[in-house]
Amino acid sequence: MRYSILRILMAGLILSGGVGAALAQDTGNLEKLSGFKTTGTTEFECVAQDGPYADGIRKTLERIKLPQGFSIDLYALVPDARHMAVGPQGVVTFVGTRKTQVWSVTDRNKDRVADEVKNFAPSLQFAVPNGPCFSKDGHLYLAEQNRVLWFPAAEFFYESSDVTAFEVVKQGELTPPEEESYNHTARVCDIGPDGKLSTSRSASPSTCRLPRRRSSTPSGASAVSSV
Repeated sequence: MRYSILRILMAGLILSGGVGAALAQDTGNLEKLSGFKTTGTTEFECVAQDGPYADGIRKTLERIKLPQGFSIDLYALVPDARHMAVGPQGVVTFVGTRKTQVWSVTDRNKDRVADEVKNFAPSLQFAVPNGPCFSKDGHLYLAEQNRVLWFPAAEFFYESSDVTAFEVVKQGELTPPEEESYNHTARVCDIGPDGKLSTSRSASPSTCRLPRRRSSTPSGASAVSSV
């Protein structure tokens, strides 16, 4: 029997353009999502998982020598992939970047090969959304350059263009705006056993309390429309 030591290989693709546009946070859409309202956004950006680029990566992987009984495969092509958070259900993985997109990677049949890669929450504009992480109860948190967002039902309704979202730390309150730098504020996040959400750049973590849970079920915290 062969075991896979590494099936998740996120291949970064260089995209044209800068990240300046993401600084204009779409607060109007965020307010709508926080109020369980639709934004009118319906379009997703999908990433093709086949073609010459994928074939080239697979040929490169064939040259990697591993101990007997181990194998390596391409799981997904994800543009500018950085940190990732695997959903507790094992169906979708959320991938952060140092640019303006968060990607959802879906493996519906759980064969360890991605079926679909598309942008997550397309109605929102992100600024260096590097750090996704999950709480024990399956809530997704996303640490941006200078904001932290909470998606209470992301794993269940990520295929909707309007996914319910809330601010844990508002834009501009994580770091003084005058100290923002794209080279030094790509953040990661983690939730410790004490129930606190920690965000960190370099070796200087900051912590905040998680928002109080609502009494509604996951369906009650869902997006209000779907594509």
